[in-house]
Amino acid sequence: MNSTKSKKIIDIWPINKYQQYFYFKAMRNIWQFDPRCAELNDYLIYQPKIGSCQFNNPEFETTLTFDDLGRKMSNRISRKEDPGIAIAEHLKLSIH
Repeated sequence: MNSTKSKKIIDIWPINKYQQYFYFKAMRNIWQFDPRCAELNDYLIYQPKIGSCQFNNPEFETTLTFDDLGRKMSNRISRKEDPGIAIAEHLKLSIH
């Protein structure tokens, strides 16, 4: 387990066990439980909030962005660019 301040790995029992305990029980954030990033849903238990939210843990800082299709990512294929249609067209041309 890393010491967040010194960036050194301390692998000495019981120190590493205490580090793991405090990280998982007290320090670690989970975006699904952050009211800035998610909201309760009767059917799904939680759902992402549309928009952006800052999500951080000791080892990273990031911004999550959601729209009505889910998490927005630069490489996501939109519904208009359905790859299934392109594959079907390709197979239709290949068969003839």
